Amino acid sequence: MIIRRLLGYREGPIVALLVLEVAFFSIVSDNFATLNNLRTVLVNLTELALVSVGLTLIVIQKEIDVSVGSILGVVAVLAGSALLAGLPAPLVFLISLGAGAALGLFNGVLVTFGRVPPIIATLGTFNLWRAAILLLLGGQFLTGIPSFSPTLERGSVLGVPLRFLLVLAVYAVFWYVLRYRVIGRTIYAIGNNEEAARLAGLNVRRAKLFSYTTM
Repeated sequence: MIIRRLLGYREGPIVALLVLEVAFFSIVSDNFATLNNLRTVLVNLTELALVSVGLTLIVIQKEIDVSVGSILGVVAVLAGSALLAGLPAPLVFLISLGAGAALGLFNGVLVTFGRVPPIIATLGTFNLWRAAILLLLGGQFLTGIPSFSPTLERGSVLGVPLRFLLVLAVYAVFWYVLRYRVIGRTIYAIGNNEEAARLAGLNVRRAKLFSYTTM
């Protein structure tokens, strides 16, 4: 009964395949279904999990942003350079947050005010930010970067990595925004019918800019 209900949802088959995949690797590998491996997976998925939050807002609107990787790369280079320069961790965090928001906002302006199709706009900025990474690095690698926060990177609560708890906290905030705030419901309305959302008096531009900036 539970399996039948699960497969009845649109995402059901994906969840079922994931369960089968985990079961398969748990059988063929003695080290897969272990606490150490689970902890490693939770730690390593932090960046991807956080980036997926912003991308989820955009996908709900039936749009796409293919410049995600390049934006993450620019932010990583700026953060690494700031840490190498000896800047304190809080300031590095603000620089990274501001840079990511600014690049995402640029995409949002192109799509919202420039009326450039999202795939075209973000494909262009994908290459633009990629070139910016090469320019910032000057053809060299950043090495010897000090730790941003040893506690955040290696700390845990009851065996659960702090980085994963941070992801859960961010997910909870955006779940609340999407479910209970006007801008969240506007995002869903845009995905259902953008023109109808606009005619209903919803602030479509603000919702789109919010989504891309969060990206």
